[in-house]
Amino acid sequence: MSVAASFQNLPEKVILSIIPHLQTVGKARVYANRNGTPLSRYVAIELLHINRTWRSAVMQVLCSEYRLHIFSRNSGISGEFSLWPTGLLQPDQQQFKHVSKLVIVIDHNCIFNGMAVHSIYRAWNNCLIFSNVTNLNLVIEYNHIDHNLLMHDYNSHAHVFAKHLRSMVPQMQTVDVKYSAYTQVKDMTTEQSLNKLLTSVMHNTVYSSLTICNNDFLSNYYPHVKHTLSRIDCCWDEGYAKMLPLIHETAETLQELKLACHGISREMLNKLFLNSTGNYIIYHQLEKLVFEATANWEKLHRPTLPQYVFFPKLCYLYLGIVYPFNDDILFRGNSATLEYLCITPDLDMVNMLNKYRVFAEQKHTRLRHIIVNNQFNSEHLITEDALMQLANAIARVTYNASSAVESITMHNSSAGEKLVAAMIQSMHMTFLKQLHIESSRLSLTDIVNLLQALPRLVELHCMCDGIGEESAGVPVKQLADYMYHNYYPLSTSFKYWKIVHDYKTPLSGDKSIGDMVICSLLVSVVCPNFKYPHISEIFRLRFNNTIKQAIAYNPADKLVKNMKALIISE
Repeated sequence: MSVAASFQNLPEKVILSIIPHLQTVGKARVYANRNGTPLSRYVAIELLHINRTWRSAVMQVLCSEYRLHIFSRNSGISGEFSLWPTGLLQPDQQQFKHVSKLVIVIDHNCIFNGMAVHSIYRAWNNCLIFSNVTNLNLVIEYNHIDHNLLMHDYNSHAHVFAKHLRSMVPQMQTVDVKYSAYTQVKDMTTEQSLNKLLTSVMHNTVYSSLTICNNDFLSNYYPHVKHTLSRIDCCWDEGYAKMLPLIHETAETLQELKLACHGISREMLNKLFLNSTGNYIIYHQLEKLVFEATANWEKLHRPTLPQYVFFPKLCYLYLGIVYPFNDDILFRGNSATLEYLCITPDLDMVNMLNKYRVFAEQKHTRLRHIIVNNQFNSEHLITEDALMQLANAIARVTYNASSAVESITMHNSSAGEKLVAAMIQSMHMTFLKQLHIESSRLSLTDIVNLLQALPRLVELHCMCDGIGEESAGVPVKQLADYMYHNYYPLSTSFKYWKIVHDYKTPLSGDKSIGDMVICSLLVSVVCPNFKYPHISEIFRLRFNNTIKQAIAYNPADKLVKNMKALIISE
């Protein structure tokens, strides 16, 4: 049997296991701008025509998510399969059987005017049935409320709307509710009516996720969601007291907590861990904790709490604010679970990391992704010495024998360059695959040294700082020969280099473009699997023209093959 025939006759289970890998590979194609459509969708168009088995498997994947928009104005309704390839005719309603994720986006009047929704529902001939969906994502958007509707009608309208939701999703078990910007507007009529909606939908249903912009909105439907939520996304501001009871009562079930912090204080943070009787609260199931900062926030008086392990299962920690504690409270007891870490460091945090040896050997053995944010508040500036300490600590955690770190992103230019220096100086092996230091400048010499230190590195984001002073003035052909004979193969893993331009400084003629071309060419000479750089679209034409001119000038040059491979699709 030929390879093609074997490929066609694969079992459906095997095909379904292949498609996610195509989606992963597709990211690389989009990243490289080789084609505007993700590879998974691009290939799917061809795979749909192989045979019935392949078509069935691809349809299951591409029709697994559906987004439905319902608008009261003009009785409007529209829907689409979210993963379906752009430009390809959307499947018909028969493919609703594949939908496992349903998102319904509605405005106010669709809730309040249940008869309008009823008319829309009938217009679709009762075909809006998603029989395999158990979880409903309900997004409630702001729209001007029709106050011509009488108050006593609201209850019945909400009930009618809830009835249609249950008809559309007959197997509904959980509901994720997200409220948009309208929650910034105080309107008791709105709150009371949505309370009626929640009551109607609640029948045999669990609210598993809640996203709100204004904590005042919580009071009317709090009784319907306590003890059931696994996810809360809310503001943590002066109105935090209204959220505390809900957060405390869901501590046993909560898996994700996201707090948009505004003007946080010691008292507010302490109460996150203390109930009304003064006892400490342990978030036994919490896996994801996010602290985000709004435009204005206070310099923190950092609390110190007893040595409890408050988050024993934490695997995702995002700190968009300066570390708000004096000790390692957020890192206690989860060194074997933490996989994703984003920090916004200041001097105090660096001192805390060192004092409690947070990144010591044998700690955080499952940590895979590290992000270091830049400071945006002058009150929390970090010194160069502290940045060096931080870079060394992060470098150490990547080359521990038990390390699993695969990607590092550093938004601070100085920290990024210090991290590279620390890694180059280290003689340890590392499993790092992605390094994103977009505000840092690396010369070709730096990149060569970095790839020697990081043999598994696949992807690098940085600015190009030329070929290096020691190579200035040396002909490219001579440099290529030297690098090939001394370094080839430098890295068989390295494939993608995103060359970032510093928009604060203008391009000086074509020198910067020339540096990008030369460095990319020399990297391709010593890295056999390096295919192309990624460059901003505004420079892509000049980059390509520089290569084409070099080829035209000397078409017999032995580097022509490498040059052609660097030309980026426009």
